Formats: sequence, C-alpha cells, structure tokens
Amino acid sequence: DAIIRKAPSADLWPGQTDESEVGFSYAEVDRILFRLVDKRRSIDEVVARVDAYGCPMVEITGVEPPLQPDVYPLMRRLLATGKTVLIETGGHRSIADVPEGVIRVMDIKCPGSGESAKNDWENLHRLTARDQVKFVIATRADYEYARQVVARYALAGRVTAVLFSPVHGVLDARTLADWVLEDSLPV
Repeated sequence: DAIIRKAPSADLWPGQTDESEVGFSYAEVDRILFRLVDKRRSIDEVVARVDAYGCPMVEITGVEPPLQPDVYPLMRRLLATGKTVLIETGGHRSIADVPEGVIRVMDIKCPGSGESAKNDWENLHRLTARDQVKFVIATRADYEYARQVVARYALAGRVTAVLFSPVHGVLDARTLADWVLEDSLPV
C-alpha cells in the first residue's frame, strides 16, 4: 500500500522528488499529456497551458517520449518560447531526432533491470555536454556494469551529469555512495 501511494521519484538525495525538480505535479503532467495525446489537443493549446503555469523549465517524460510523433514539434515550440526543455528517455530508442537545445536525460539500463540488452549504444555518441546519463542500480554487479560504461564512453567528461541512483527499497543509498567514494567516481 505504501508503494502504491508513494509518488514516483528517483530519490537521488534525501527529500528530492521528481515533481519538485520538474516544477509540475504528476497530476498536472498527466492532464497536459491527456490533452495532447488522448484528446488530440493542438500543440498550440498544450504550449498555452504550459505557459499558464509560468514555469521556465519543462521536462517531457512518460511512456518513452521518442515514440510519440507529436513530441518533436512540441519540443521545438517549447524551445521557441524560451523554455528550458528536458526529455527523459529509457535509452533504448534513438534520440537522433531530438531537437538541438533539448537536454536529454537518458537511462542506461543495468543488467538487474532485465532490460540492458535493449540499450541503444549509438545514443551515447549523440549526447552533448548539456545532457545527463542515469543508471538505476540494484546490485554490486549493476554498479560494476555502470562503472565500466562510464569509463568506456568517458561519460564524466562528455555530459553535464552522470547519475547513479539506487533502486528504492533494494539497494541502500549509503552502500552505493560508499562504492562511488571508494572508486572516486565522478558521478
């Protein structure tokens, strides 16, 4: 019951929530996406709704945004209004068509997720200095995998942030922090 009621969040640090980082509640994001996708609202209508909130930053997330054809013109329009635009992606679909200027927050799936074979490794070559890479780590094996990927692709020097997040309720954050500190990882 507590899991069902807990708001989705990466829990990157104590008190951190996805909603506070994005500046919108999940309920607000759901309403915007409902208008755009389910109700087929125009991009103009969605941008007007976003503008009404007065937030300078918009993060597009949800069911793999790169699969949604309307997300590309939406991102361009949001950029044109002066917003900082982020897109969060699972990393298994190409980000090649994401407009320049959009900050990509890309997951790299670790073996513990059961999804690591789906990573689109070409995406790592598409990242810019503004982007972020995120690993969600469940075990020491996941940590070692993430550490090797960071080194192999020199991610620490190529993107704004490399994020290591423990799987909530599976890996203690202190344990992950100890591993990172022991290895002096720049994450």
